[in-house]
Amino acid sequence: MEAENLATHFQGKIAFIGGIDTQQLLIHASPEDVMNEVSRIKQLLGPNLVISPSHEAILPDIPPHNIEAMASAVQLRSS
Repeated sequence: MEAENLATHFQGKIAFIGGIDTQQLLIHASPEDVMNEVSRIKQLLGPNLVISPSHEAILPDIPPHNIEAMASAVQLRSS
């Protein structure tokens, strides 16, 4: 499901968990792209949001630097 659609229909009504693509983004993107996507998801779906990889699993084909980028972006404050 697209984050924009979820935000439009459910923001403020439910909490979200996941949201970070494990099939393309975390495997193939740069750390900067990962951080940008995490920030975008936080803006769309927060504050009732637990950021994690979709399917709540870190798969073996995800580069460690992208896991670190995701965790770093979670800690940044949204402005």
